[in-house]
Amino acid sequence: RYCCTVSSCCSPVQVTEEDVDSNNEKEKSYGYMMMERLTGSPDGRIDHVLQEKTFQHLYLSALGSHMFILVAIIGEIMILLSSFSNICTMIYLKKLQLMILKGCLFDCFM
Repeated sequence: RYCCTVSSCCSPVQVTEEDVDSNNEKEKSYGYMMMERLTGSPDGRIDHVLQEKTFQHLYLSALGSHMFILVAIIGEIMILLSSFSNICTMIYLKKLQLMILKGCLFDCFM
């Protein structure tokens, strides 16, 4: 690099590692800046901090608890549907048994 000032005309300037590091620090990605903002430090751990920050946010916390309840309700509905399906299957099999005993089933196919 060259530095042109009034006192020195185009004299070469030495580039140090600090200059390179300071230039690299200025060119942070958006994701890196957001992680730094969330964790509070550039070298902070992300996993537990993100979880803590998530549960501290009222909207996200409410969403999470409602989602948990919704999943539990859906699970109960699936169990009820499964039981209902089993009951319907048992009723159908009982009807088939009665039809076979009465001889109706064979009359229907002939």
